Amino acid sequence: MKEVTGDRWEYGKCFHHEQTSCRTYIVHSKPVHFWDAGRWHEVDTNWQLSSRPGFAYEMVAAGYQVWAAQNLRATPFLVVRRRGVEKAYTLGGVIWKGRWGQRKKVANLPNASVNQVRRDALLVKDFVLKGVTLQVIADPVRPVVLAEVGANALEKITKWDWQDDQVPALTVDLVPYSGGVWGAMLGVATNYPGETADGEIYGQNNGTYATARSTSTATDTASTTLRVGQNCSGGVIFTVYRGYLSFDTSAIADSFSVETATLYVCADSDLSFTDFLVKVYRFAWAEALGGGNQEANYDGAYGGSATLEGTLQDTATAWTAGTYYSLAVTPAGVNKTGDTKYTLVSSRDVDGTQPSGNEYVFARTADYAGTGSDPYMAITVAPAGYAAIF
Repeated sequence: MKEVTGDRWEYGKCFHHEQTSCRTYIVHSKPVHFWDAGRWHEVDTNWQLSSRPGFAYEMVAAGYQVWAAQNLRATPFLVVRRRGVEKAYTLGGVIWKGRWGQRKKVANLPNASVNQVRRDALLVKDFVLKGVTLQVIADPVRPVVLAEVGANALEKITKWDWQDDQVPALTVDLVPYSGGVWGAMLGVATNYPGETADGEIYGQNNGTYATARSTSTATDTASTTLRVGQNCSGGVIFTVYRGYLSFDTSAIADSFSVETATLYVCADSDLSFTDFLVKVYRFAWAEALGGGNQEANYDGAYGGSATLEGTLQDTATAWTAGTYYSLAVTPAGVNKTGDTKYTLVSSRDVDGTQPSGNEYVFARTADYAGTGSDPYMAITVAPAGYAAIF
């Protein structure tokens, strides 16, 4: 008798009898195969040593994937990925219950670690009491943590005044983890601070405004502020300032979708006698900002491959030092594999309106003292199909 692998399905197998040419179909109550890369694979629910940073064990060939830490107090302790969606858990309190479900005793989670692996269960021997074995079982929809209570431990537990005919059972609460990247999947915004690669590029020309707009002069990535806008000095020296921001958003899991993204920029001084709109463009400018990249970065700050996100602030309304101004930007524009980058440009620069005096403002960069004035992005993400899967 030989298995016909082409006739597999999620819950069963087909076998061919060579002598009789008959087929036997065996149906299981649980999935025995999972579909991947165009074929059915055997479900393997055995735990293995993990190669994923921060985790000691993994189960990755079961039609879903699970990672578990060594220490029970790890945050998160358990991560389950099903159909590309990850959900994370920590372990909560230790709960003893009677047969009818009455909660009899609740204790804090001890500082213990997984010390044995038994095929599809991670075990913690002598958990809480000698003779109690905690088991972590990674069901794809709802993992469970329960315990076997040995006779010696049971004898000690009965001194806790259980009611007649009750045999106590032990469980550990599984708590959805809301920290780090997994916190964002619950709708909590995660802040991504600006990088010190940010700064400004300006173009300057004595006599010709159009040349100042089209040709860069210098870059500054070391100052604690950057300038946005234009200037005319002495009636003949024209300067155009463009700001550049960068945020490392690579920590967002590829399987998550970005739900909302908001850019925050902290204002510094205002030298604008002629007001303008501070425009935000999404533009993947090259690092380093200056050097051989300077001209291309200057020219690409708006138009071309840059995408207008909107107006951060109208300086006629306010540009107050120490105040954050914000703009909701396109979620799809967030780069989950690297840096998300923007430029700050004056609306009068974009329109090609020649300045007659000072019309620029300062914004604080990631180099500003402390972190309370850094530019940052507040981002919320969610796993695709979250509501349908879990």
